[in-house]
Amino acid sequence: MSKHFASPVFLILLFLQGCASNPSEMIPTDAVVVKTHPGTVAVGTVNGNWPPLVHAEDFKQALEDSLLRYRSFSRVIKANSGEDYRIEATLLEMKQPFAGFSFNIKSIIHWHLINVRTGRLVWDQTISRHFSGQAFVAAHRAQLSNEGSIRENIKAALQEIGQLSL
Repeated sequence: MSKHFASPVFLILLFLQGCASNPSEMIPTDAVVVKTHPGTVAVGTVNGNWPPLVHAEDFKQALEDSLLRYRSFSRVIKANSGEDYRIEATLLEMKQPFAGFSFNIKSIIHWHLINVRTGRLVWDQTISRHFSGQAFVAAHRAQLSNEGSIRENIKAALQEIGQLSL
C-alpha cells in the first residue's frame, strides 16, 4: 500500500493562492468626494513592484469600481477610448512584516491625473497609508491588511481628486 503526501511547499502555495487580494475589498466604503468632474476618466497604467498577494489587475479593477461608486467623473471608460482624463498609479512600496500578531501594512502609491486632450499633468501626488487587519490566521490577517492599505490609499486619492478644479 502506497501513501501519498502533499509536499509542504505545494500546501503553502495552495493556501496562499486562496489568500490573494479581492478587488471588491479594496473599494472604499466611506470616502467623502465633494465634487464630480464633468469629463470622462480612464484608468491607465498601473505599475510597481506588487507583492505576491496583491495583483496589479485587482488594484486596477478596484480603482475603476471606486471611481464609478464615488462618481469622481461623469463616466469611467476604458483607456484609449477618447477619455478626457487618465489616472495612473505606481506602487512605490508596500511594507509588509514577515510575521507577527499585528500586520500593519503601509502602501505608498504615486498618482498621476493627466488631461488627455492637452497632455498636461493636472495632479501629481504620492500617498502613504497604513492599515492593520485583524484575524486569527496570519495569512488572512495579511490579506486584510493588504486590501485595507490599498483601500485607504484609493480613498485618499479620490478625496484629493474631488477637491481639484479641473
